[in-house]
Amino acid sequence: MVWLEKPHGSSSISTAKHGINNHTTVVGLPIITAAGVVNTQAGPVSVILHQYASSVQMECHDIVVEKKSCKLRQGGQQCLTTVEGYKIPLSIRRGLPYMDMYPTRTGTQLFSLEHG
Repeated sequence: MVWLEKPHGSSSISTAKHGINNHTTVVGLPIITAAGVVNTQAGPVSVILHQYASSVQMECHDIVVEKKSCKLRQGGQQCLTTVEGYKIPLSIRRGLPYMDMYPTRTGTQLFSLEHG
């Protein structure tokens, strides 16, 4: 991931580690605008993430968030679907969904790829 803009402040996030009382808190997490490349059903696509922190924020911008594991009996799609129709797969690690991305190789790659 590449930072496009300097931090717009910071935030603290608490995540459950083992149950409700045993949690991890990340303090001073920078709020940034960032870019990266993700693989989709149509090939690599560049994504620009402007201050995203949660699936609720993505859903407010018409991104369909299907974070339910496809390995469950009533499996989900386990992906993000953008307004443009790109499906970005999510990886589940330790029970949490992750969008795997890699940084752009060059500055021009960011703008030469389709945008999701």
